[in-house]
Amino acid sequence: MATADTKPDEAVTMEASDLECPVCSEYFTDPKLLPCAHLVCRSCLTSLLQQKTGAACPLCRCVIAALQQPSKKNRRGHDQDSQEDVQTAVDQFPTDESMAALVEATLTLSEQHVCCACVDIAAASLCLQCGDMFCGPCTRLHQKQSLSKHHDVEDLDSLTAEKLAAKRRIICDTHSDKMCELFCPTHGRSICHLCAASKHRECSDVKDLEEKTEDARKVLADLVTSLTAGEQRVARAIREVEHDLKETDRCTQEAKREMEAAYDRLEKALKACRRRLNTQLLNASSDVTSDLTRKKSSLVNGRVKLTSHKNAAQRMHERPVQRIDMATVLKTRVDDLDCGDATPKVNVFRKMTLAIDEAVLSRLEKEIAELGRVDISEEETPKWRFNMNYSRCIELSNNQQTAENLPFVGSKIVMSQDPMKINILYEVEVDVATSRTKPSLHIGVVTQVPERCPLDAQQLSCAVVISPQQVVHNGWEVKTSVGAGLGRLKEGSRVGLWLDKRRGLHLCLDGKQQGQIVSDVDDPCYAMFELGGFLKKITALPVTRLRVDQNGKLLTS
Repeated sequence: MATADTKPDEAVTMEASDLECPVCSEYFTDPKLLPCAHLVCRSCLTSLLQQKTGAACPLCRCVIAALQQPSKKNRRGHDQDSQEDVQTAVDQFPTDESMAALVEATLTLSEQHVCCACVDIAAASLCLQCGDMFCGPCTRLHQKQSLSKHHDVEDLDSLTAEKLAAKRRIICDTHSDKMCELFCPTHGRSICHLCAASKHRECSDVKDLEEKTEDARKVLADLVTSLTAGEQRVARAIREVEHDLKETDRCTQEAKREMEAAYDRLEKALKACRRRLNTQLLNASSDVTSDLTRKKSSLVNGRVKLTSHKNAAQRMHERPVQRIDMATVLKTRVDDLDCGDATPKVNVFRKMTLAIDEAVLSRLEKEIAELGRVDISEEETPKWRFNMNYSRCIELSNNQQTAENLPFVGSKIVMSQDPMKINILYEVEVDVATSRTKPSLHIGVVTQVPERCPLDAQQLSCAVVISPQQVVHNGWEVKTSVGAGLGRLKEGSRVGLWLDKRRGLHLCLDGKQQGQIVSDVDDPCYAMFELGGFLKKITALPVTRLRVDQNGKLLTS
């Protein structure tokens, strides 16, 4: 199957289980594409819709939103689903012709390889146009005949189901002996020249099939790229939730240690309180864990949809399809999913703390019932977006989270909207970069309020400026090579900054810590990015809360 890192032009290797219907466990027959991008046989889908109204996908349990026709009424006025209604609803689901071609190719190659002319001699090749297998002598004879000398003949030893499906010729539905070479957008069908001259004479927008196929492949390639990026963003959000789950467990353990220290001082008098606080703490931990687990489950389900749609788009992109409008259909569904470019918002982490009142400890048994309480404080993760103060050379979009370098001469600086917080990674991703040269990115921090900062890079007073060649801190050059990687960026590269509790500034490239740049950065400070070279567009990624130990050493990110 395809992975999150699969590129549009890479081949997808299908396994035998990928060609089987999840309902009947047989090879797909007329596979229908569900709203979640999973496939089921047409007959299996009919059975699912006939069994119950809220039928769900057998793989991801997503509800199958069947486009059923209005139910008929019987003599008593009650709803009565007819067989025609179910069949009409099933037919409204598109057929995945690329999967049908894969199944057909697999079945063809699984047959006994016997020459169709000699009957008792093993075949060595397959004619893609005729669909017949030939031995060596018959193959040479087939290629010499005037009617078949231009046919594509493939060696069976090297022919795979994927290769055979990709080279499958589209046969006209009306004329089984004709190949489809045209496409009629009016009827949404691939047709032959004979159909174009007879049934589609009044269709003025009939186009060449190869041209329409290439357009569809471009749409599918864009879909694969968009879905891959969306899948990666959801995976990143899942990792953030997993980090929060670990942080919840850590807070629980720290709270328990504090609680045990108080019990040691008043062991006998605090037994009843100990049981009470322990129950509160475990209940609070359970609530937070359950909430985060639900968030993770929701994100995992979103990733399943993205992965299945990406696999469908990948599969259609690599092989000719019977219905060219499948690309538009799939793109419309991806747009409706609202998952291609939107990352699930996990912006609030509920941090647990245990508050111990020292005054109550001094009163001993008198106020023992009041000793200690478990608090869950909601610690809001800062929103990472660019400030609205920017020049005409920059254009902001995507809720101030995307900055685009416009083709004008002037400053290319953007700054964060809010001050940087401790142990928070502020990261951007390179979206678009030309291939003429390696794009470069100058980053740093400014201590001026962004709304009042000059837009000219020469007049901007920066506390720290990090470039591929040097680092400048308060006007003085710092001898370090930490920022050298800023001159070797490419599309998909990630660059980030974060402050430790001692106000030390750190650089992060592609998820790897490069080390501390400088120390004692003034407070408040704002992240600054200057698009240089051929860097065209950057996007602010969701912030990451870093975990550090008591000495400020980074543990996980």
